Amino acid sequence: MKILHTSDLHLTDKKNYRWEALTQLLKIADEQQVELMVISGDLFDSKKAGEHLRTEIRHLFSQNSYTIVLIPGNHDSEVFNRGFYLGDNVITISDYRKPLHLKQVDIWGFPYRKMEKQEVQRQIIEIEDIINRQKRNILLFHGELLDTMFCSEDYGDEVSYRYMPVKLDYFQKSSFNYILAGHYHTKFDVRTFNENGYFVYPGSPVSVTRKEIGRRKVNLFSLGNPPEEFDLQTFHYIQVEVSLNPLSDINPYSIIADQLNKIQGEQNIILNIKGYYRSSEFKLTEQQLIEKIKTEFSKKLDSINSYFKDVKFILDDDLYIKFQTELEKQDISPENKQKLTDIFIETMCRVDI
Repeated sequence: MKILHTSDLHLTDKKNYRWEALTQLLKIADEQQVELMVISGDLFDSKKAGEHLRTEIRHLFSQNSYTIVLIPGNHDSEVFNRGFYLGDNVITISDYRKPLHLKQVDIWGFPYRKMEKQEVQRQIIEIEDIINRQKRNILLFHGELLDTMFCSEDYGDEVSYRYMPVKLDYFQKSSFNYILAGHYHTKFDVRTFNENGYFVYPGSPVSVTRKEIGRRKVNLFSLGNPPEEFDLQTFHYIQVEVSLNPLSDINPYSIIADQLNKIQGEQNIILNIKGYYRSSEFKLTEQQLIEKIKTEFSKKLDSINSYFKDVKFILDDDLYIKFQTELEKQDISPENKQKLTDIFIETMCRVDI
């Protein structure tokens, strides 16, 4: 059995990148001939979005030959509590004690409830008493794994409380083969909890916040095999770092433009500019440099973080010239010379020269 596992689409409307990501996922599931598509929570961003989109979702989901199984997340639990119909081949697991029985596997799910880790642990133990160990077993879970160093921003949330927290050792003696999880947005993440068990966060399939940097992924695997990353062509943010060398004879705008022109596709760029340059050399002030970048790359850029400095006065200073003369005499690598130069310039920036 081939399974596509995703989560955290946070749909709000039909006319945006998130909806486009969903249509791409359904197409991939069809092309890869999956038998099961799993959505581990937060298909919708809110109850209002679910009410607005449910008929369109029903039409979209009804065109597929495979089964779609999902659980409510913290954002869309109220949508599913109302019993909305999303299609004949769509199954929502609303009771953790009642799994979906398929030929090769039983699918269990923890629907959204605000509860502490002791309650989650109790439910895991309760399932162990009724689980069929002759079959493979999958648990759909939408919550926080405490073994990680994730912060609230990684989950796309602004709340401070722990959301359905678990630890890997809760599952160490369990009969689950896979915990297909959702709620963690930032990246694809796999942990093992015993010899045959995998805990998988696929990450959001489309960037919902600027925290979700890099190409998005889903978990596309065959039952009995380890989870596998599958790259998507969906909208995402990419972070570009440019460091300016004050001794370079190349125009700083050309350096930045060259980096930005290499990037293609459905993505927005978060540009970080660091380092130093001499404006008198290129007749380009700090403000002019930023405005030129914004004008030429407005369609690509999400934001610019400008940490660079114009150091024309420092580079013309006698103290700096003497420093460079002495530095050139030293038998050290070009990389270390650059580091020492940066430290010297930064120090001079802190004093009144």
